[in-house]
Amino acid sequence: MTRHFRFRKDIILSIIIVVIFGFGLYYLHHFINLQPQLADSAFMIWSLRLLLLIYVLLVLVTLRHTMSTYDLERFDPGNRASLRRLMRKFNYRLPRGPLDTGRLIRSFELRLIRAGFQMEFEDSISGRVYARTRSAGLLARAKTDRVMIKKHDGLNILLVDQMLQDCIRFVRSLNRRPSRRNCLVIITDTPDADDTASAAVGVVNFLGKLGFGTLSPLLLSGRHQRLFYPADRTILPLSHRLFQDRIRHLLVQAVREQKKNRRPAQSQPPAEKIQQPVNNRS
Repeated sequence: MTRHFRFRKDIILSIIIVVIFGFGLYYLHHFINLQPQLADSAFMIWSLRLLLLIYVLLVLVTLRHTMSTYDLERFDPGNRASLRRLMRKFNYRLPRGPLDTGRLIRSFELRLIRAGFQMEFEDSISGRVYARTRSAGLLARAKTDRVMIKKHDGLNILLVDQMLQDCIRFVRSLNRRPSRRNCLVIITDTPDADDTASAAVGVVNFLGKLGFGTLSPLLLSGRHQRLFYPADRTILPLSHRLFQDRIRHLLVQAVREQKKNRRPAQSQPPAEKIQQPVNNRS
């Protein structure tokens, strides 16, 4: 595997272009200040401002490209060093402290219901399936979003890959209410860190682009306080990425709520009742 922090030629070339552009912009600004007739020209002032705006955008694009290049590592489930790097990544960490995954699932489901989702059904393969119908305009057909929740301990990358394949087959089988935007939320209390990291590789390396839509897996480890999600989503439509971000945000909110209220479950006030599945799989 390519080393994670090795400099690449395209990164060095982008940095060189930014430096040359910045030096040229500085020299142009200094030259204009030495020419009173140019310094007082409104055309030159606005031209410099436009060039400065272009330079700022160039710097931002270069920074994003550099960060994404070194962040989008394809992790190796058979390499312990790669697994350790994955577990150390800051963007997958949750607030420290014990997590009751049972309470967490209930809290997350209530947030889904408040966001307009309804439970469709529950089975051993698809898990607990929530769906939401949204309007697509006057002439277009209404669209459906789906979130599937599965609780499974003792995970590894083979089981996660099997879950993803089952989920893809399930979504493809929905003919009456197909969904183009789909999320699979996997909750686990797998105790071993290497097994958790191995399972997370199947999620982090997953691209999510399917022929009929997209699928975003999320893997939450209650034992290790991690929330894993696909690292590379550049090929996904913006609306799908925003939907996935929203689902992940609801899950993180449920985690933070539990961290904030660390009272025993029996001392909590009665939670809002979760509706029963309507069992209208089609």
